[in-house]
Amino acid sequence: ALTLASSEVKFELEIGADGKPDPKSLPIAMALSTSDAAHSLIEEFMVLANCLVASRTAVAFPDQAVLRLHPPPQHDDFAALERALSRQGIAFDARTSADLARSLAAAGKPGDPDFNHVVRLMATRCIAPARYFRSGALPPEEWSHCGLAEPVYTHFTSPIRRYADQLVHRLLAQAIGWERTRPEDFTAEHLEAVTAHMNERHQMAQAAERASSELYTMLFFRGRKVTKDAYILRVQQHGVTVLVPEYGIEVYTHLVPPGADSPFEFHPSRDELAAGGCVLRMLDRIRVQIGVEFGPLLKPRLAIEIVEPRLPTTAKLKPDDHKDGLSRRVSPFGSRKTMRQRGTDERTGRRGGGKRLSVKAERRRPVEFRQARR
Repeated sequence: ALTLASSEVKFELEIGADGKPDPKSLPIAMALSTSDAAHSLIEEFMVLANCLVASRTAVAFPDQAVLRLHPPPQHDDFAALERALSRQGIAFDARTSADLARSLAAAGKPGDPDFNHVVRLMATRCIAPARYFRSGALPPEEWSHCGLAEPVYTHFTSPIRRYADQLVHRLLAQAIGWERTRPEDFTAEHLEAVTAHMNERHQMAQAAERASSELYTMLFFRGRKVTKDAYILRVQQHGVTVLVPEYGIEVYTHLVPPGADSPFEFHPSRDELAAGGCVLRMLDRIRVQIGVEFGPLLKPRLAIEIVEPRLPTTAKLKPDDHKDGLSRRVSPFGSRKTMRQRGTDERTGRRGGGKRLSVKAERRRPVEFRQARR
């Protein structure tokens, strides 16, 4: 089986007067979720039960069983990760699930306990997610779950929180003669619609979970500035995606403000950004400062700034940022007038275009009005 990684985090909340967190409790600590031996043992038994039930229902209902597949890894999807590991002197092979499992187990660096976790997390991003399907929709050789290395798999053990488990319970009850189910609930058309809906809702639940985690992460770092080790997961032309293993934070950060020329040269074939002596590559370990900044409409957001290696500061404004006689300052929140327009305003006859609003007053105006003014 593949042992992949997750960036799921857990938060410690403030305790109220009754000794319990309340809906207004703020996070006071956060860390990556971990699993102990007892949890691992329970998970093994749950996987075994799911496999046995999947086999039983698939035999009883060859065309109507509700199963779950995990597509095998596609070697081409790991090309960037393979190049990055090769530069680190680590061999990598993802042609089969077994090859991938062996490569991940060997992808470590002495003195860097987080490196293997980062590699496993990147490999997880390269594999298509698991999904529900109707057994009759695919031939049996395509039913396998590559992540668990099982030929057939389903969800059975959590009927109180997953609708798929409810369906599987009904099929198993019919298969063992416990109770009869309504035939109209298990037609091919109905099951196709239900499995598609479950896959969609599962994706939405994951998105909601990520949004909740991002919100609590932002609340935790509000009023704090900390510097931590991080790793570059992805290199793009104008920025990099970094992971802070200690907090499970994965975020894209711009290296150059909007409207400025980049001092970096992007090399896609090497997954590299280079500017003079500063080179940023995939899987490089860096140092970042984590804090909270205010975006448009004063909305707070998590801010990641690279502090090591030292980034070049030679970015210059593009020529079109000086058009119309305006002097502009480039900020992470977009360009904004910082000096009055030179010349005479045609409507008022006053130099500088009339009354000038302060930055705070300008921000208080509705965004539609501000855009119209500009």
